[in-house]
Amino acid sequence: MRALVTGARGGIGAAFCSLLRERGALIELDLPDFDVRSADAWAALQAPPLDVAVHCAGVSHAGRLDGLTPDALRDTVEVNLLGPMLGAQALAMNPGARVVFVGSMLGGHGVPGGGAYSASKAGLRAFAEAFQLENPQLEVVHLQPGVVETPMAGDLPGPRLDPTEVARVGLNAKGLHVPIGGDAKAFLWLARWLPALLRRRLKTD
Repeated sequence: MRALVTGARGGIGAAFCSLLRERGALIELDLPDFDVRSADAWAALQAPPLDVAVHCAGVSHAGRLDGLTPDALRDTVEVNLLGPMLGAQALAMNPGARVVFVGSMLGGHGVPGGGAYSASKAGLRAFAEAFQLENPQLEVVHLQPGVVETPMAGDLPGPRLDPTEVARVGLNAKGLHVPIGGDAKAFLWLARWLPALLRRRLKTD
């Protein structure tokens, strides 16, 4: 099995690599100087056809919009969204191969101080859908975890998910959008149905 993982130096990416080693992966790639935002870097990679590709590299610049620099906004969108798009475009995949996009529960709903991150992950969600439709021969999985025990989580409240559990779900899940963790499932359910319920309540009051 040939596999490529971006963002593999820690957190969820490192957990993917550990599980892939256990499954006999022949390739695990996360070059220290590899820039997922660079089309030239992807073109120069020249990876062989893969059985697994995990797009896990991500950044978070938390803060209100008026406190974020243009560079921070650009970095968020380019790493979290442009990077996976360029990677998906550049990588050759074997028929039946698995492509995992690591999103977030915040990709379905914006929160104060997380607008840039939420927007980038919402874009990734939509891209994963389009990529699946364009490539029905592949198994495409878009993960939507809650708060994961990684440095990026910072001091966010609530229970933390084990990165290994997130990776295990990513390698085994069937279907496209996969929420992970009770808090993620509840959050996504509320984000989907609460606006409609409120509109219905307002009409009946």
